[in-house]
Amino acid sequence: MKAEFVLRKFTLTDDIKEKIEKKLSHFDRFFPDDTQVVITLFKEGIDEVVELTIYDKGTFYRAEQYSSDVLTSMDLAVEVIDGQIRKYKTKLEKRLREGAFADYADDVEEEETDFKIIKTK
Repeated sequence: MKAEFVLRKFTLTDDIKEKIEKKLSHFDRFFPDDTQVVITLFKEGIDEVVELTIYDKGTFYRAEQYSSDVLTSMDLAVEVIDGQIRKYKTKLEKRLREGAFADYADDVEEEETDFKIIKTK
């Protein structure tokens, strides 16, 4: 994954950068190597904000978390992205599962019998 750091009113140390990249390695099993990740770090009042955006083949996942510590915010953002991935995966599986039976239902047609209605008075 290609990680890009965007900093606003924030200084990034090598230690924090390594820890963030280690947390992002959790997503390596979900995404290929050419996936772009944008991590935006900035201070807002007393909070430190982490915006995590993952772009992959037309789909993007985004999380924004506020906390007094950058690493805590990063943990929360990773949890949010995990939930989004799980939700998207379930939705995709459900759509594929429903589509498989729809094709089968079209192939099997019931025999139609011609009935004539005869009116008598």
